Amino acid sequence: MCGKDGARTTDLVRRCQMEYPTTHRILSVLVEQRVLRKDAGTRRYFLGQLIYELGLSVEPRVDIRRHCDEMMRKLANEAEDTIFLSIRSGLDVVCIDRKEGAFPIKTFVFDVGSRRPLGIGAAGLALLMADPPEEVARILKANRVHVTRYGKKLTVDELVAIVDYGRASGYIMVDDTAFPGVRAISIPFDLGPEAPRAAVSIAAVSARLPPRRVRDLVAVIRTEIDNLCPIGRLD
Repeated sequence: MCGKDGARTTDLVRRCQMEYPTTHRILSVLVEQRVLRKDAGTRRYFLGQLIYELGLSVEPRVDIRRHCDEMMRKLANEAEDTIFLSIRSGLDVVCIDRKEGAFPIKTFVFDVGSRRPLGIGAAGLALLMADPPEEVARILKANRVHVTRYGKKLTVDELVAIVDYGRASGYIMVDDTAFPGVRAISIPFDLGPEAPRAAVSIAAVSARLPPRRVRDLVAVIRTEIDNLCPIGRLD
């Protein structure tokens, strides 16, 4: 539902590629069932109380956020920039945690609970690194309509090239692709067969991430991931 900002009916008509009357009827039913909530002032739709209640009833086999909490705090303290933990969900990337560093200029490029199409941002590309090139191209083509709504209009071939480079180097770095003045690096990892693929990202103003510091931070992130991943399945 477009994160904490909600969505207008026209936004959903465009994204779902449905007629306005059909979209309006579906939204009305979802509001009635408390799946969605409509703000009377802004006329925007948000996720409703029922979604929250359903979430409380779900017991994940692997609580990635809890398991990675110490790692996220250590990275935020050391880097002093904003650290993000994201997971792959179908053709999307979902932010499940965010830690703030001490540096006064914050880069909140991704809200906890928000989702974006794979191909957007460092994590949205890092989470494709484990897929074969033909699958990456298929996913990015499927998402291309959504991807073009964010920042610079990179082509599918350009995004595939970024993933290819990340596959070779072991990390993704993107510069101003979705948020002007922001640079981000991301490294994917797996906790085991029962957990979705995850990625740790650092985002900062571009001047904070020159090449030498990027290399240093990549080494720090890899060390933390190496300490985390051998645990495998969690109970």
